[in-house]
Amino acid sequence: MKKIALVTAALIAVAGSQTVFAASQSGNLTAGTFGINVSTQASLISTAVVGAVEPNFTITGKYAIAHDVVLLAGLGIGFIGGNAPAGGTSPSGTDYAFLVGGRKYFSSGDFSPYFGGRFEYARITPLGGATTDSVFSLGAEAGAEYFLNKHFSLEGGIGFRYTSVDPGNNGTKISFFGTTNYGLSANFYF
Repeated sequence: MKKIALVTAALIAVAGSQTVFAASQSGNLTAGTFGINVSTQASLISTAVVGAVEPNFTITGKYAIAHDVVLLAGLGIGFIGGNAPAGGTSPSGTDYAFLVGGRKYFSSGDFSPYFGGRFEYARITPLGGATTDSVFSLGAEAGAEYFLNKHFSLEGGIGFRYTSVDPGNNGTKISFFGTTNYGLSANFYF
């Protein structure tokens, strides 16, 4: 709950900073606009539940097919490193994730709330590094973008999704639904 309050407070602070930043007066998203989102989302998937850490650095391409509809495609990467416990294996490796999705914006002004959906696939290394988990998720996201100008915006959001984790090597498959990530990110539009 503290994390949700933090994201909400950040969104309010960004919205309140309208007097500090001069944003574009001609609208921000137009059909054919291409953008890149750089995110360091924090995953809420418990390492105690799935024994893994999802990639938390994601670069997502954004393409506006209308002034209020955006398609998403992204690549996430995460690095795990650490020292092996006595008699154990080192929890190190590179994790990756792919995502596709879309968003609908409810406003085309400087402050633009959105709702969207996404499908993600990830290969993650559990703590201990013995196997690699396959993670499939289908979810919804809600948040807002605040355009500082027509080429740059800040974004805050939260995701809700159904996730299925297959640990491989005849492990127990885990599925769950709930709030799984939140974060603040930056968007660059061309």
